[in-house]
Formats: sequence, structure tokens, C-alpha cells
Amino acid sequence: KQITPGVDREVFSPNPSIKRENIFLSIGRIQPQKGQVETLKFLSNFRKIESDFMCYFIGGPSGKSGNEYLDQLKKSITELNLESHVEFLGSLSQSKIKDLMNRSKLLIHTSQFETFGLIAIEGNSMGVPVLTSNRGSLLEIIEQDVNGYVSENLLDRNVNNFVQNLIHDPKKFNEIMKNCISSSKNYDWKNTVKEIQKAYQIVK
Repeated sequence: KQITPGVDREVFSPNPSIKRENIFLSIGRIQPQKGQVETLKFLSNFRKIESDFMCYFIGGPSGKSGNEYLDQLKKSITELNLESHVEFLGSLSQSKIKDLMNRSKLLIHTSQFETFGLIAIEGNSMGVPVLTSNRGSLLEIIEQDVNGYVSENLLDRNVNNFVQNLIHDPKKFNEIMKNCISSSKNYDWKNTVKEIQKAYQIVK
């Protein structure tokens, strides 16, 4: 029996009074498996058509190669001339992540593999669409051009078009934001508890 986790809605609930900005987020441990270098390649390509954005990387170095990978990322930022568009914030509390999500228009997810992808659900619950290159578990969560966008190649011009619409078309963003919040309601700890109880009843 597969039972999905849920979102803590006492934490991850949007505040509609807060204005959205052209903020992108990349959230996860700094390690090669999380694929942050792919995010940088996307940002470099996207900047050719749009320069009004800021991407915050949240998470600290992890594993044996974490610090080395962070140094590699910082070097790439310099080489790609992205210094004014990227900032590493390190590990943050849930409340600070929530505050940033409330102001953001996009969550970029480039992890090579995920057991589920809870951060994508948390982003959706805050009204933030997810751009991902993960075609594993994220396909269960993201519906194309509804609550996010899935593409193996983030350098695809269709990806740029999707993100540009989020930035420049308030009607489109509001539509997707509502879709995100609606779809995230499928993932609630109350539903998880019910599914666990049903599973125990079957084997009792």
C-alpha cells in the first residue's frame, strides 16, 4: 500500500495580502544529486530574454562533496555572470521558507530522484508553481501547465515561455496559483492518517 505524506497547513498556507515578486526558489541540500547546476544553466538561458528576477538557493552543503559542489556552483555563477540574480541563503527555518514562498512566483526542482517530492507540494500549497526536470515521482504531483511544468530539458524555449507568463501575465499567474492551492489539498496529513488507519484495519 502506497501512502503519500501531507502538508502542514498550519505552516504552509498563503497570505493573499502579500505581493508576489519575480522571485524563484531552489530548495534542497547542496549536493550533486539535487542538480542545482541545472538550475544555474536555466537561469543563464532565461536571462537572455528576461533580466528582472532573483533566485534564492535554500539549503546547506550535505555529504562528502557538499562543500566542493557549493564552490563549483559559486564558480559557475561568476562564469555565467549571474551574481546579481542569485543568492545562497543556507538552511532556513520553515517559517522563513514560508515567508519567501509567499513572495515567490516559481519553485525550481532539479533533483535527479526523489522518494516523493514533499517540497513541491509545500510550494503548491503556498500557490507557487513548480518547474521540474524530474520525471519520476514529480509526475504524480505536477500537471503540465496547470500547477507547474515538467521538462527534461530546462533550456527548452517552452520552459522560458511558461516562466515568462508567470512573470508578465498576472491573470495567468493567478490562474496557476489557484490550481496549485487546489491540487495541493489532495496531500493532507488528515488524508494520510485515514489511509494508514484503513491499511491497519485490513491487516488487523
